[in-house]
This record gives sequence, structure tokens and C-alpha cells, in this order.
Amino acid sequence: MKKIIVSVLLICGIINEGKSCSACGCSASNEYMGLLPQTNNNFIGLQYSYRNFNTNLPNDGGSDPFGLSTDKYTTIQVWGRYKISDRIQLFAFAPYIINTRSLNGVTTTSSGISDMTVMGNYRLLDKKSCVMQQTLLVGAGLKMPTGTYNSRAIQMDEGLPNMQPGTKSWDIVGDVNYTVSHRKIGVNADLCYVKTTPNPTSYKFGNRQSMSFLGFYRFVNKDVIILPQIGVRYDHAGQDYSNFTTGVKDEMSGGWQLLGELGAQAYYNKLGVQLIFSKPVEQHFTSGIVTMNYKIETGVFFMF
Repeated sequence: MKKIIVSVLLICGIINEGKSCSACGCSASNEYMGLLPQTNNNFIGLQYSYRNFNTNLPNDGGSDPFGLSTDKYTTIQVWGRYKISDRIQLFAFAPYIINTRSLNGVTTTSSGISDMTVMGNYRLLDKKSCVMQQTLLVGAGLKMPTGTYNSRAIQMDEGLPNMQPGTKSWDIVGDVNYTVSHRKIGVNADLCYVKTTPNPTSYKFGNRQSMSFLGFYRFVNKDVIILPQIGVRYDHAGQDYSNFTTGVKDEMSGGWQLLGELGAQAYYNKLGVQLIFSKPVEQHFTSGIVTMNYKIETGVFFMF
């Protein structure tokens, strides 16, 4: 029987605001690795992520439009893992972003290549017995400013920082992941932190933290393995800096959410597929102005 250790590596989504509105949905930085089989195989895959938000913009007495905005964030990314040694693995993400906002009958779309991320994981603990298996992974990585970011459109109030495919900032990512399983039942705990830096225009997205707890069960039938999962995740985003040099914060940015998650993965030989649905249980973004409706993730990967 093939043994599977499941790991969740979260590079958190965030809530940010641009200069030209009272509140905005979520930022361009949203790479999500999902559930992975921790075997000795390399893999490459394609992942699709869709997030839906409502933003109730208040009338601030100025020229900005107000009303109910619907924000849709779509990420399509190539991702993969390469085994360097028995304890060291390298992960990479190459996303493409399509963001749309509908406000007062006007739809704005921003799309393009997003910021690439590279992470290295080190296996600190790998204990196996006939009935129990434990794995402790620690990782660190770098998000690079490879994505499209139109700073002129932002300065001219023609675009929002959070709607841009890229951020033009170098960000540091850290992750700690622990998995324990007993026969076919297992749990996973994950902690992720993202330290952001200001971009060349001195706009700085808020630092982000994420914690998750997941339970899973493994069904095996010959060459087919199915892993249903259920769990919760907590995401927190700090406030943005409209101008990090002068210390000016965006008071209508940042927030937190508690998500319930339900999903499954299926494997057949070297081929794997996944589907995850997330729904907020509690949330508080930008003083309650922004509301996340749901998130859907699906993907396919090939191990080699």
C-alpha cells in the first residue's frame, strides 16, 4: 500500500485597499499550494482558484463612487516540487491573474502575469512505525516582483493596488507544517507568515499570517487513493501603507477571516486531482465594508 503524508503550505491571501476607493477586496498576492502527497516523487501541476467578494462602498463626500461592488479574483498557476535530497524539497509557483470589479454598472478588469514564488522545505522530523507516521516540515521562500503593476494608473486613480496582478515588492515567506496519521486517519496543522516590503512607489501591502487545522481520511482501492478532508483556516492581514516612507497607513485596509473548508483529492498512479470549497464562518475586513462570499480551488498534477 502506498503511504501518503499530507501537507498544507499556505501562502496567505490578503485584504488591501487602494488610494482611489474607500475599501477594496483582496490583493494580487494569493498563491495557495493546497494539499500535497509527500512522497519521493517530483511533480508539476496546474491550479485554478476563484474568490468572490462584495464591497459596500460608503459615500465619503468626495468624488469617489459609492455603492455595492462585486469583486472577482481568479488565479491560474503552474506549480511544482523538485526533490533536492531526502530532506530538502524545492517548490515554485508561476501564477497568472484575472481580477474584475463591477461597480455602478461599470466593470473593470486587470489581468497579467503575477509574482512568482520559490520556497525551500526542510524535513525536520520523519518518524514512521507500523501504525503511526509523523512529519514536521519547515520552509522559507521569496516572492519576487515579476508581475504586472501599473503604478501610473494607480497614481491617476485609474486602477487599484489590490487589483494589479503583481505588487512590485520582494516578500519573505515562512511556513511550519506538522502532520500525524494513524493508519487511514490523520490531522495536519500549519502556520504561515508573510513579511512584505514596500514597492518602488512606497506602497506596502500588510504583513500576513495564516493558521490551519485539517483532518483527513484515506480510502484505498488498488491504484486509486481518495483523501476527503475537512478543516478550518484563520487568515489575518495587517494594514497597508499608502506611503511607507512617511509612515502613512491605509486605515480602511486589513482584516481577518475564519474559514470552514471541505474538499477531496484523488490519485490514480501518478495522476492527482483536487477540489476545495471554502466558506467564511466569521470575518471582519475594512471595518466590515468588505465581505468574502466563498472560494473555490481545483487543480491537477502529475508526479514523476
